[in-house]
Amino acid sequence: DGTVFGTVGTTITHMIFVGNEKLYKIKNCFIEGGAYGVGIKGDDIADPTSYTYNCKITGVRLSSMKTKGMENTRWFNNYIIEDNAGGIGLDLTENTDSGATGRGNGAIAMGNIFVMDTEVAINVDSVSNLGDNVLDHNTYYLNGASIAEFGATTYETIEELRAGENIEHSGYS
Repeated sequence: DGTVFGTVGTTITHMIFVGNEKLYKIKNCFIEGGAYGVGIKGDDIADPTSYTYNCKITGVRLSSMKTKGMENTRWFNNYIIEDNAGGIGLDLTENTDSGATGRGNGAIAMGNIFVMDTEVAINVDSVSNLGDNVLDHNTYYLNGASIAEFGATTYETIEELRAGENIEHSGYS
């Protein structure tokens, strides 16, 4: 993150980056530091067999798991530790780069562990939406951080999030 190229703490480095690909399988990774842990960017719908699985991501400055403009990304059994670095756990946003129009809708995040100190565990920007997002069976350790932000609304507990965004338990097990 700027220690070799660029400026330390300001360079935007993706430790693992998937760009404009519908099919990806990221598993069993250890990521420490950088601006983004795993970044998935596009303007399309991810293949239903794609996933990020069993990764430990710690000390990331902007976002540990980032979806920019790709729909239906899948995040399973990942261990996210903010470690006071300031990075969001799961960040779902639109992609307007070079005329793209994709949104970070329809993500599935199950069985993840979020250990957050200052930033929210889940962020969804004001133009993306939950759609059919599945946010079940995740564990949150919030050391002063909030569980989620959706647009300008902050939620402190999973109960507030479910009520405020009208999320029901998905039935996945």
